[in-house]
Amino acid sequence: MSLPALFRAPLKHTTHCPLGSALGPPSALGLRKALAARSYKQEVILMATDSEHVLGAMQAVGNLLRLGLEHVMMLSSSGSDCVRVAAALPSAGCVWLDWELPVLGAERDLVPAAVPLWHNRYRIAARAVRMRYNVFLVDTDVIFFDDPYVYFKSPPFANFTIINQPEVLYDQSDYAIETEPNGGVLYIQNAAPDGPAAWLLAEVVHRILRWIENGFQKSRYQHHIATWCNYMDQDGLRDGLTSVRLGRIFFGFSVRDCRTSDWRVANPERHQEIVNAVLDLLNDEGTVHQDEQVELPPAWGLVAGGRNVTFRYYTMRMPAYSAWDERYGPYLYPLTRGPLSKQWLGQLRGDCECPLWPDPEDPDASLAAKAMPLEHFLLAPPFLMLNWFARGRKGFWHPPLTPGGAPQQVVGHLHYIPGTSPAIGKAVVRMAVGQYDWLLARQMLGPRMYFLHQGTDAVQPGPETQPGGWAPLHLLALHPSLESGLAFTRSWEEYMELLRGLATVAKILQRVPVWPDTPCTAPWIAEAGAEGAASLPLTIRQEFVPYSKSTAGVNLSCMWLPLLTDRCLYGGRGMLALEFEHWRDQMRMLPCIEPDERSTIGRLAAGPGSSMPATNGTTPTARILSLSRDDVARTWSLKRTSDLKVLYLLNPLRLILPKGTEETNKLVEVLSDCKATNHDEIVLVAVTVP
Repeated sequence: MSLPALFRAPLKHTTHCPLGSALGPPSALGLRKALAARSYKQEVILMATDSEHVLGAMQAVGNLLRLGLEHVMMLSSSGSDCVRVAAALPSAGCVWLDWELPVLGAERDLVPAAVPLWHNRYRIAARAVRMRYNVFLVDTDVIFFDDPYVYFKSPPFANFTIINQPEVLYDQSDYAIETEPNGGVLYIQNAAPDGPAAWLLAEVVHRILRWIENGFQKSRYQHHIATWCNYMDQDGLRDGLTSVRLGRIFFGFSVRDCRTSDWRVANPERHQEIVNAVLDLLNDEGTVHQDEQVELPPAWGLVAGGRNVTFRYYTMRMPAYSAWDERYGPYLYPLTRGPLSKQWLGQLRGDCECPLWPDPEDPDASLAAKAMPLEHFLLAPPFLMLNWFARGRKGFWHPPLTPGGAPQQVVGHLHYIPGTSPAIGKAVVRMAVGQYDWLLARQMLGPRMYFLHQGTDAVQPGPETQPGGWAPLHLLALHPSLESGLAFTRSWEEYMELLRGLATVAKILQRVPVWPDTPCTAPWIAEAGAEGAASLPLTIRQEFVPYSKSTAGVNLSCMWLPLLTDRCLYGGRGMLALEFEHWRDQMRMLPCIEPDERSTIGRLAAGPGSSMPATNGTTPTARILSLSRDDVARTWSLKRTSDLKVLYLLNPLRLILPKGTEETNKLVEVLSDCKATNHDEIVLVAVTVP
């Protein structure tokens, strides 16, 4: 589908632009200029990043550009950081605020480092809505599979003021019971500048300012609201949503889910009373409406997986003054506003030549607030917005599996990929669904574009490391005949045994192991049978990233999440199979890339050649060969095989190592560090995960 021409016109480009002080009127002019430059027809996509995490932002912006969408405004943390971000993202430019949310002392260890940046993102979104812009506030760890505006601007979605990704983490079926929003993916359209949607966005900012200027006396010290919930924009959004659902100031999320564990343990009965009272009130007066037969346009049937979907939505009412009822826990705002919150409201007034909403803490403004028009909030159905773990890992993001060959997803949020280093896990899922731009990665990282080159400066010198070249690698991979045998492994223990053997041989030969991926049809992965590894929804174990090595066919490979950590990859610790495929494609004109007799480590360490291939239908671990460390090192040392970029193991090996040597001790440490080769850590995870 293509976006109407309305959203495809060229923009005025800005490189970097200060928005001025967050506390004074001058910033209105800066913001107006930035929005004028970075929007089209009052539409703007708002993202935030810093120069240390810019590759993910580059991928997201490049993704949008391929869809013809360029109206992106990128927010960063400072002017100097914006210079670097703008250099990497010239099509998006960069803006920044002078204001930084204070996060002091030990609190910096209790909240994400990006909290001040996320706070400023909501500042800009709230002010842009006051200026009558439609804002798509979206995290950079998002994949745009299709043009979201095609959906936003058409019924039934056009009937909602806010369309928000639901916080469904584990399984898309939980959408039927979910009531909470995700703070990182929401679209606001046609919002009245003095209406409940505009108030909700402003309240996300206002809430933390009220608590900061009170020194957290009311929220944290007196009423035991956890530090995390004091600061997080998403938790502010959840509290604010309970307020517009009820039409009064409310703290439905904070008092229910954010009290400290010590307080809950000390006051279990009171806590349960509050939880029950809050839930009863929200069910009675802030009803979640559910329509299970919303008809979609015929053209959306393939993407949505059908013509009818379920909608869960709220009616938003402007909060009006209401005397607080202690049944619902403590009132968490100080009785009077301090300078930060007053300046924030003053800034919002100056952003629009229109009235501000009636004050929900003023009894005299109650009637005016109750008379304000209603707006509507949609928890987006899974096909429109959802995260990878809940939907993508079940195959809906994979064209080879979907009818019509198009992903059944519009906006996919990477968000939650458990057990991985976040930057690695999110990048790998992009690779797995064919949405990773390798050219952008190379533009950003140069020859150090693979994970093994990150976390270290140890790139070997030579002409290949010059601009335009490739960092030289010496790799150890499984021979295709051995790799095919992974389909017959019976457990993760067998798979780990192969990984440990591969890592051991690679360490002895001073090579980087290429971590092999198992076919998803392996019986210990496809727990419901092979058919469940080839059709929607996939029924494979949840600790795998499925992907297809070709655009045709559904023979999926499964990448194990424990591999996706810095201790299995960074500093030359390992290369992923998806990276290896890309690297090998770039090196295809060089000799000695594909397996042959010279590059294949066979049965005997005394010479090359394939003398005992793996047997089809048999698990590779049924026949592991024991060889001495010295025999393997002498025959296949890097000195003797440096012209061979890749060596291939035909059979699984178990090396006999001398005890107590520095090399052996180092190898034990390496195997222990990587979760995928540490038996005890996997067992611990298996026992502790609910």
